[in-house]
Amino acid sequence: MNTEKPKHINIYMTKSKYLFTLILLLSFMPGFTQTIKFNSNKECKIIQFTDIHYKSGSPRNSGKSLKMMDYVLDRENPEIVIFTGDIVTGDNIRQGWKDVLKPVVSRNIPFAVTLGNHDDESNMSVEEIYGLLSSYPLCLNRGTEENNYDDIIKVVSSDSEETKALLYLFYSNAYSTLNDIKGYGWIKPEQVANYNNSSRNLTTQNSGRPLPSLAFLHIPLPEYGEAYNNNKESIGVRLENECSPAINTGLFASMKINGDVMGVFCGHDHNNDYLTSKDGIALAYGRFSGSKNTYTDLKNGARIITIKENCHKFYTKLILNNGEIINETSFPASNIKAMSFNIRYDNSHDGDNSWKKRRNAVVKTIVDNDIDLLGTQELLDNQLQYLRKELKGYSDFGIGRIDGMTKGEYASVFYKKDRFTLLDSGNFWLSENPEATGVKGWDAACERIATWVLLKDKRTNEEIFFLNTHFDHIGKTAQHESAGLIKNKIKELSRGNKNIIITGDFNISPDNPAIAELLKEERTLKLVNTSKEYKEGPTWTFHNFGKIEESRRSTIDYIFVNDGASVINYSVIFNAEERPYISDHAPVVSEIIF
Repeated sequence: MNTEKPKHINIYMTKSKYLFTLILLLSFMPGFTQTIKFNSNKECKIIQFTDIHYKSGSPRNSGKSLKMMDYVLDRENPEIVIFTGDIVTGDNIRQGWKDVLKPVVSRNIPFAVTLGNHDDESNMSVEEIYGLLSSYPLCLNRGTEENNYDDIIKVVSSDSEETKALLYLFYSNAYSTLNDIKGYGWIKPEQVANYNNSSRNLTTQNSGRPLPSLAFLHIPLPEYGEAYNNNKESIGVRLENECSPAINTGLFASMKINGDVMGVFCGHDHNNDYLTSKDGIALAYGRFSGSKNTYTDLKNGARIITIKENCHKFYTKLILNNGEIINETSFPASNIKAMSFNIRYDNSHDGDNSWKKRRNAVVKTIVDNDIDLLGTQELLDNQLQYLRKELKGYSDFGIGRIDGMTKGEYASVFYKKDRFTLLDSGNFWLSENPEATGVKGWDAACERIATWVLLKDKRTNEEIFFLNTHFDHIGKTAQHESAGLIKNKIKELSRGNKNIIITGDFNISPDNPAIAELLKEERTLKLVNTSKEYKEGPTWTFHNFGKIEESRRSTIDYIFVNDGASVINYSVIFNAEERPYISDHAPVVSEIIF
């Protein structure tokens, strides 16, 4: 969290010949641009509170909002809080703002406000409210009536004063000012013009590259409803129609043309909390933060938005008043669905569960779950050839563990070829001499291998190190030593990449010391088990084609990721009624955000 007093933009003009330049620069800026910093982890976390409708002197209801705010602020420790309108209503507006801001100010957190249509309906005007807010040293608002109370907040580098991102705040006004147009207010044309001037000027200052930006306002833009109706991948709820203005003055179109704004965040409609998108820009609601002072069908909460330095995307989630986290995602969508799947080798003695009888179901399981990255175990060459033919949208990499070519089981990895670009790849054996082909390690009963790829995600341009393996089922020393070898190889091969996914049949239960060795924190690497985010399916993975009693089944298949990755779902896929079984193992799936 940035605990320093917010700074004004630093402009030093000591000679009169620079006066014109100063005037020109300020004319581009809606308000005096303020700054906050990315933290030491090169992240900036924003908490959006919206539609609190706080009434001073109503502790039974309004106090619930303050309690929620205290909880969220302590949990998330943000760099900035942004209030997006309809924050204080009732009669004693000054005391109301003092109460609402206390949780933020007492924690020394910078904040900014864009007002809504109800904020000035009592005994203070918009100008008076912004004047009151600006008296707080932590307030970043500097907009005035002349620039429609709009603001820009610069987010500067964690280790310099270079601007790395922007936060735009727009006052969306209150109600229509035209007699023949009913409904709510709109962004004025001059506000759009000011934004265009500011955006283009700041892009020019950044060597012609648009700065990653977010925009905040109260009333949703007219594009919200259209975007939700046309986007089947919207996240969150829409329990009422969007109360957008009837007039569209082109702010969204300008954002698209300027190329800087990644997402727009509003309030206003208490029963909506969705995130959708249109033309590459996210359109999102906050989460209603009020109480029973006004209408709602939702538990109150807040939206959390995180941006990272030098990264043109954001991460977001909602936190409810009971601590529940929902709707966690990133934009542009970068969720990765990874699967670990012991296919079961083609064994002629498997009878009704033979490969030929279950292979179609194997492919269907992978396709139906829309898997992005797949780690397989026990594949024989003929099975690999079948999967290559049927999984047309995937590329794969792997070798046979006996001869390094086609003999023996593969630990092949598959990845969606329209999403990932292969940068590097390789294999090593789980033995004292990892580069030696077909060597059994330590006390292992079989040759064991690991397959790895370094991929670039075309959606985000981020690199991902993906490793898949199959531990020995007998050798205890081999299991423990393999865990240490895997960790060392990750550090050696990942090129310092922090986005790591490990899949595999480890042939050991979660309480085995080898798992503890794998998860032991080191200075440069810490892995976590994605099963902590269990959502559905059985709590075991190996069932031997249903022959093991359910009470005796155990988890031996895993997906691990680097600490810091967000795991939003973990499931074990098993259908007790399905015959034949798809394998003697139940595949595991994790949905991951880096």
